[in-house]
Amino acid sequence: IVWKSGSESYESVTRGIFAELCNDCHLVVDVGAYSGIYSLTAASENPSLEVIALEPNPSVFPLLTRNIEANSFGNRVRAIKAAASDHVGDGTLFLNHDPTQSSLVPGFGGAPQVGDTQIALVTLDDLVEGRRPVDLIKIDVEGMEAEVIAGGRELISRSRPVLYVENDRPANSQALIALIRGLGYGLWWHAVALFNPQNHFANAHNR
Repeated sequence: IVWKSGSESYESVTRGIFAELCNDCHLVVDVGAYSGIYSLTAASENPSLEVIALEPNPSVFPLLTRNIEANSFGNRVRAIKAAASDHVGDGTLFLNHDPTQSSLVPGFGGAPQVGDTQIALVTLDDLVEGRRPVDLIKIDVEGMEAEVIAGGRELISRSRPVLYVENDRPANSQALIALIRGLGYGLWWHAVALFNPQNHFANAHNR
């Protein structure tokens, strides 16, 4: 699957906001890049921008690399097969199939299951070489956002990047908000429906 601009997916709404945030950026870190939709959006909107894209899922990472190559961004988007966390080492990725969803839902930890796989854990502080400033960090890691931020405190303090962070887990929400505020950040919510109102059939219902 090759990403193309102009998709009618609900992601196009969030991509529009994300693209604006990337306008004046030089280095973006995409944590939880999955197939690369945000990494490719950033590289497409800003030809002088570089992206570091992290994706630990071994079944998805080849798709990420193929999409980068297919869109000729190999010189500006660097894919890393690892998960950002609050420490360096090894972790376990499990794919817990939710029957209410149409796809596998990735996560970390939990009871071992058939199909679990060992993955590399890195910290953002160690990842960005030569103390390079980072302008934007996007984090979408299925409830592990706080660990990613904790492992990037030095980088965040040094660079003061925009943090574009998913906060969709009620059990984690308040702690995540407190962590980001504790780093001296103001917070703004960006809530979007899980569909694009400008869809092909002009269907106004979020189903």
